[in-house]
Amino acid sequence: MSLFQLVARCLACLLLLSTSARAQVFLDQGEVLAPDPGVLWASESIGAPAVTYDSIRDRFLMVFESRTPFTDASCPQGIWTLGLATSPDGTTWTIIPTPLLQPSPGSGTFYSCVAAHPAAVFSPTGNGRMQVVFKAEQDTVGCGAGPCPYTGIGRLRVLFDAQGDVSTVNVQATPILPLTTAGGFPSIASDGSSYYMIYQSYPNVYFSQSGSFLSFPAGTLAFDVAAFGGAPGTADTAAAGPQWVYDEFFSPSLICDDSVPFPWAVWVGSRDTNFGAVINGAWGKGIRTAAVADWLLATTPTKTWANDDDWRHWDMLRLITGDYLMWYSKKDALGNNSIYFGGTTLTFNNSDVQSRACP
Repeated sequence: MSLFQLVARCLACLLLLSTSARAQVFLDQGEVLAPDPGVLWASESIGAPAVTYDSIRDRFLMVFESRTPFTDASCPQGIWTLGLATSPDGTTWTIIPTPLLQPSPGSGTFYSCVAAHPAAVFSPTGNGRMQVVFKAEQDTVGCGAGPCPYTGIGRLRVLFDAQGDVSTVNVQATPILPLTTAGGFPSIASDGSSYYMIYQSYPNVYFSQSGSFLSFPAGTLAFDVAAFGGAPGTADTAAAGPQWVYDEFFSPSLICDDSVPFPWAVWVGSRDTNFGAVINGAWGKGIRTAAVADWLLATTPTKTWANDDDWRHWDMLRLITGDYLMWYSKKDALGNNSIYFGGTTLTFNNSDVQSRACP
């Protein structure tokens, strides 16, 4: 390791220490979007919020997943669709009645059962456009000799008209990143002419770079359970590492950080699961320097929990003030998701939201 890399890593550690205490003060406003009985496909459970700021119309856009009430024998995990909601302030949301993407069992698409775990980036080009990536799963009939049911991460592009309504939704015919194992949770950002995606391929999280949104190569390890010392049922006990790493990393939310040499920050979770049910979990901040490819993880988590209901998915936005906003989902007593809002501040100006098109 060169002297410059060592200095960069030390600076990164100091940054994490200085921001760790700040991140602990997480304010929670509560539920801001619940399933809507008047919108059939969004009437049961909505979650995995992906929030981006429409700078043309001074509004927030949220792409979310919804477990629909529709069923099909070839979709054992249910049929999950992507919806869109808008808000003037990030807390008062209105669901657009038409889904952005509705899977159709038997259609032969790679998302014929599941379109979930969205991530979104808005661009003020023309009347506005939004790039959306999502986790995809296909029906058991369509698997054939291929992966079943996991197919990878898909992409769609949303164009808006002059009034701000959705005019066109273009869905890419093939995944931008094929995956054959459980995973998803993609989060995307751009920096100049490069595009970046962080995602889960169970049980780890990977980071990928591309010249366009059309395709991404398999990523390099960003958060490796084995490297951080996690093990099933136990947190990391290595004195030099974070004490909150369990047997899975999940739900990374990628944002532009505040300074060079720290161009990237991510809010990532780790949890201990038993046959799919969460026993313990935590989430906290990680950063990556420009000089060192390794991601560094805060030694202290921002939040911890010990149940299967809280902190299912989340998405972060950074303010130019240095504060963070978060939208997240959790289950109710019936196992249905709703979306909640919190952050290091609950009072902010829309114009202070930092874009995922990094400076």
